[in-house]
Amino acid sequence: MDKREKKSFVMYRSWAAYITALPDLQAAHLIKAICAFETGEEFQIEDPMLQIYFESVVLPELKKNDEKYETKVKTAIEIARRRRELNEVERNRTMSNDVDRSRTMPNDIGDVSVSDSVSDSVSVSVSESVSVSDSVYKDIKDIGKRTRFQRPTVAEVSEYCDERHNNVDPQRFVDYYDSNGWHVGKNPMKDWKAAVRTWERNSTGNRKPTEQSGREWLMQEVERDECSRG
Repeated sequence: MDKREKKSFVMYRSWAAYITALPDLQAAHLIKAICAFETGEEFQIEDPMLQIYFESVVLPELKKNDEKYETKVKTAIEIARRRRELNEVERNRTMSNDVDRSRTMPNDIGDVSVSDSVSDSVSVSVSESVSVSDSVYKDIKDIGKRTRFQRPTVAEVSEYCDERHNNVDPQRFVDYYDSNGWHVGKNPMKDWKAAVRTWERNSTGNRKPTEQSGREWLMQEVERDECSRG
């Protein structure tokens, strides 16, 4: 351990009675010996009694403090290393999620399927695994989890249908997918708004004519009937 890294060291109250009882010259020698040890410099104690006290009382405490300091330094280095690994894993998983989203598009039944493959350079960078210790994996086991599908309420479906000005019946839409566990075909639904758009295109689950729109609907039926006769 490089002692120059330390910014301070400890003097214990239990030493005070002994040091203050010494003549000034001997007290100065003992304090210089403590400072020399803490700064990594060479220092020789000539007085046998001072030497015994230094080696039996002072030196064990100084070495114990050095061990504590070294442990703190190693811990700080390990924490910094783990943080770098966590950040690297999170960046790679975020990149993987972005690539997954870029490789999907809606199909005719409202589900998603893989389209054109991305460039080899992106595929390689995403597929490369990040090697970290088991303890780090325990800390990051929840990182990168995808958001699970949230079943929409009738009010949410109704609001979305109003935004698109379509004729899909929100209650019928929710009831239908509640009955099949919110699956599109054999696959779990990933985007209910895409399913609404599919119903919209296929004119599936249209609302029944209301009193307000009944006249317009009836006029359209009459016009179609007259055109077919003409």
